[in-house]
Amino acid sequence: MSDIAKKIEQLRDEIRRHDYKYYLEAAPEISDQQYDRLMDQLKVLEAKHPEFLTPDSPTQRVGGEPISGFKTVEHARPMMSIDNTYNQEDLLAWHGRVIRGLGANYDGSIQYVCEPKVDGVAINLRYVDGRLVLGATRGDGRRGDDVTQNIVMIRSIPRKLAPIKSLQTPKVVEIRGEVFLPDAEFDRINESRKQAGEEPFANPRNAAAGTLKQLDPNVVARRRLGFIAHGSGEMSDAPFSSYSQLLTAFKAWLVPTNRLTKICHSIEEVWQFIENFQTTRAELPYGTDGVVVKVDRYDWREQLGCTSKAPKWCIAYKYAAEQAATKLIRVDWQVGKTGKLTPRATMEPVFIAGTTVQHATLHNLGEIRRKDIRLGDTVIIEKAGEIIPQVVQVVTEKRDKHVKPIVPPEKCPECSGDVEAELDEAGKETARYCINSECPAQFRERLIHFAARGQMDIEGVGEEVVDQLLKAGMVSQFADLYRLDERKLANLTHTSITKGGKEVEVRLGEKNAAQILASIEDSKSRGLARVLSGLGIMHIGATTARVIASNVDSIDDLLSAEEEIVRATVSETGGSSKLKSAKTSAATIQAAIHSIDGKHRFAELRKDAKGKSDEDLVRRFFEPDGDGMSVWQAKWGQKKKEQIIGHFASLGELQAARVNDFVHLFDEEVVGKSLYDFLHSKKGQHTIERLKQVGVDFRSHDRAKLSGHASLAGKTLVVTGTLVKYSREVIEAVIRKHGGKATSSVSKNTSYVVAGESAGSKLEKAQQLGVPVLTEAEFDRLISG
Repeated sequence: MSDIAKKIEQLRDEIRRHDYKYYLEAAPEISDQQYDRLMDQLKVLEAKHPEFLTPDSPTQRVGGEPISGFKTVEHARPMMSIDNTYNQEDLLAWHGRVIRGLGANYDGSIQYVCEPKVDGVAINLRYVDGRLVLGATRGDGRRGDDVTQNIVMIRSIPRKLAPIKSLQTPKVVEIRGEVFLPDAEFDRINESRKQAGEEPFANPRNAAAGTLKQLDPNVVARRRLGFIAHGSGEMSDAPFSSYSQLLTAFKAWLVPTNRLTKICHSIEEVWQFIENFQTTRAELPYGTDGVVVKVDRYDWREQLGCTSKAPKWCIAYKYAAEQAATKLIRVDWQVGKTGKLTPRATMEPVFIAGTTVQHATLHNLGEIRRKDIRLGDTVIIEKAGEIIPQVVQVVTEKRDKHVKPIVPPEKCPECSGDVEAELDEAGKETARYCINSECPAQFRERLIHFAARGQMDIEGVGEEVVDQLLKAGMVSQFADLYRLDERKLANLTHTSITKGGKEVEVRLGEKNAAQILASIEDSKSRGLARVLSGLGIMHIGATTARVIASNVDSIDDLLSAEEEIVRATVSETGGSSKLKSAKTSAATIQAAIHSIDGKHRFAELRKDAKGKSDEDLVRRFFEPDGDGMSVWQAKWGQKKKEQIIGHFASLGELQAARVNDFVHLFDEEVVGKSLYDFLHSKKGQHTIERLKQVGVDFRSHDRAKLSGHASLAGKTLVVTGTLVKYSREVIEAVIRKHGGKATSSVSKNTSYVVAGESAGSKLEKAQQLGVPVLTEAEFDRLISG
């Protein structure tokens, strides 16, 4: 039997090697018929000797059973994003920061690794004892979806790492890279979908992302996804001192790497690689949008550290956005959760950035009038990889006498209710709002926001389920979520299109219904801050809601308080900003948003828009980069940023905003009045009372009684590195709960730094300033008194 086991393993190794040659090197050594014969031999042996069948066998890549959904998993190490640059000057500036960061360790020479930036979906592959045990999407960087059952269907991803004679494979190794759909496969799938009467995919990246979220692994197997590794996560007993060494190991393990990767020994070589690749990247069989440049040595990476969102030791050079001219045919108006009417352009189809585009955002009425956009105009649209491009400008020299002005609706396009104009200080109309509080379109957006992860965190209640609930008439207010009948919920259906083009009704099902109801029940105990944030009150974002909740014991304190007291809860100091200071801050934002760097920031965020909420994208626009404040990151407090985030419903609204739109956001009186008006309106009181009746907890979990009982009262803490017990969000909530303040930068006023694994520059700065550094265990002892 040992001879049979050896024969089976030899066949598996041979098939894996041929998979690598075919899918990664595009250099097959045998014909398809010969490959099929090898696979048939293996299947026969495994059928006769099932005791030798293992989950990582090549025969197990097909025939998987459909699954009911995806669970969320925590990444062992965060999957951080990468900062971007768009010109040689910025690239040289980054190189300068690297040299300064290395200090005395820089000996006059440096080695960079340059890789094409594949336009795909970021994935983390976890191997234990050389076997693939988990495949997870990036998600929010700390948590992603477990898509293992679909990952194993991708032939270019090894289920078992090939052993290296000279190297002991680490017991745990996480390999990170991009799952992508080759252009030829994308064309094949779209042609098949068109013939079947189905909607074609917008672009290869969307198709890859959608494929990974298929509940039927057999669909994944039929779509020939590719994978290219570009880094690592957790790794035990790592014997590598550089990234180039790791890439060598990847190749030996038969893990796909990019054959165009190049080691450069100067920033001049890096720039030459970027210029050369720009002229050849169109010839590749998959999409790319730039070049990633990385410091090779791991000890230097450790020294350079990371910001809150991205490593300082790497950067992505992004090629300029593509533009195209087309004609504006009509404008439709969509209704947001605040009632704001947002214009959406329909244009003559135009091919840009690899896809055919017919729709674009016009942001808001003020933007339309500022750019003087008219129906029938020839317009320039720009697409930096985002799903819906934007109208950049009008080609006025091509305007003819038949163009017509864009007229905003006099009634709400969804409910036919009255609309109200919003004016700036000069009396010019900038937007229109539906003022019907019962507008179904507004309620849909508010309900999606209420159930989202940053608010009540109700798993399973996304856009699709919300639409099903509304269609079935099962919800008309937030409280109705907590009265859902399990049988009716399970019987909800949505229309799906089969491979043959037939429409079929698909039930939500008992299992999904039970999971949704369990999550709804859990959401009752989220506490005051999360409920306030979820209600969608104008100007009340997540951080502002936490500030309010830290000053009261429950919602009842706010309901019974005078307006001046309610306003005071909005500010950590209880005061209000001066108008002059507000105008200065607003002008700074205005300049930042319309700068070149700001526009690049918008373009990059739009590219990553898939699966992100509008609020999250606006929030990311204001995230600091840790290397000094960038042009769009003026020195405002976090609470001020959250006020902006809570006010602008999308990147488009933020980009189109003028100075006057921001001024009132820097005045706590306006935010406090918005809260007071909601709490004392019939609608607000009705909403709160109904939620109380179904058991939603309106008590504060953030109340910090600044006395001897609050272990962190008056203390400021900074968290850095990867923690074992806490996620960043959770530990910052714990800090606030115990009376402390969580900030992102270390200064002489910092009370403590909590340092986890791979802590970088913040730990070094704390040591330089003499700030006490705590481990997780020491932090736990501190908060327990």
